[in-house]
This record gives sequence, C-alpha cells and structure tokens, in this order.
Amino acid sequence: MHVPTLSLAIALVSASLALVVGLMAEPGRRDGMHPWALGLMTQAMASGLVALRDWVGDGLSMVLGATLQSAMLAWLGESLYEFCASRPCRLRLWTPVLATCF
Repeated sequence: MHVPTLSLAIALVSASLALVVGLMAEPGRRDGMHPWALGLMTQAMASGLVALRDWVGDGLSMVLGATLQSAMLAWLGESLYEFCASRPCRLRLWTPVLATCF
C-alpha cells in the first residue's frame, strides 16, 4: 500500500467525520462532541502532513505531525472527560503535546 495515499485517505475520512460530528453537536450541551470534532480535525491535519512528506521537509512533517497526533489524543481525552461529566486534569492531558514539540 502506498503510504501517502493511505494517509490522504485517512485525512479525508477524519475531516469528513469531524465535519459531521461538529455539525451534529448541539450548542451549549456538554456531551464531548465539540472536543471530539476538534480531535478528529487535528487527526486529519496530522495525516495530511504525513501524506505531504515528500513535498514538505521531513523535520517539519514528522515533528509537527507528532505534535498534532499528541494534540489529537489530548482533545479525545478532553471529550471523554466532558462526556463523563468529570473535571479533566489538563496538565496531564496537554503536557505530552508540549513534550513532542521539543
């Protein structure tokens, strides 16, 4: 399988799913749909960077892609905390995002 093509397919599916989840989320309702949509959009951007690895520098695509993947997991963690109606420990969720930058 061709990795850039597969990454582009993942980016397109993630972006379309993020759009649908974002449109279906009701404003003011705290059910975790908005952070989940942001996480899916972040996944789409990270996969798009992997797909563009031949055209974008390896350092930029790998470091920014890993940072975006880590941010995607943090957004999904935020959505799980919001769905369970508990208070998230943001330091624990977002510290790995900062760690992957460096």
